[in-house]
Amino acid sequence: MKRKSCLTFIMVMMISFLSHAQIEKGNVFFGGSSNLGFTAGAEKIKSGSTTSDGYKYSSFNFQPMAGYFIVDKLPLGLFVDLSMSNQKFDDPKMEYSYSYALVGPFARYYVTDINGLMPYGEVRFGVGSGKSKSVYMSSENEEKYSILHFALGIGGTYFVTENVGVDLLINYSSDSEKWDAASNGERAEGDKVTYIYSGIGFKLGFVISLGK
Repeated sequence: MKRKSCLTFIMVMMISFLSHAQIEKGNVFFGGSSNLGFTAGAEKIKSGSTTSDGYKYSSFNFQPMAGYFIVDKLPLGLFVDLSMSNQKFDDPKMEYSYSYALVGPFARYYVTDINGLMPYGEVRFGVGSGKSKSVYMSSENEEKYSILHFALGIGGTYFVTENVGVDLLINYSSDSEKWDAASNGERAEGDKVTYIYSGIGFKLGFVISLGK
């Protein structure tokens, strides 16, 4: 009985040590969200016995992050958000595409360890730029814009192995896009228009923490 209790105590201590070792000062931190992906496809329209082609589309999004634990529980680092999307119609000839790149610092603080689940708070700020392009028949229009991004959230990481964890994050984000309008009949050349988007989002991803 004493031997069993002793083994149980040792196992608990080992699990506790491994859990805290993943968020120690000096560790390197890597992560990515569930938005990582690529999609491509085509639409078919069927009316009676007639089938025609709709639009073709493709999209790509990649959101990696990397950081360093400057003290226990606190990694600081950089995140990147890259996105591209395209929609194309053959008849009539129409195409719309957009892309953007965003980069900035983030800070995350792990509060405690609850049976292997480590809740945290996170804040990030980013800057970037993008462009959209639309084509209709022989008419073409392109606009560029700058981005300011801010996000504040809470989440939790559960390490399924010594170095790899599943990461869940709920955050509030706000994005400000300032567009430099092209001359398209709606806004004069040089006009600037700002759009502000905000909302709450949910992300599922992974975390890799490597020790010294």
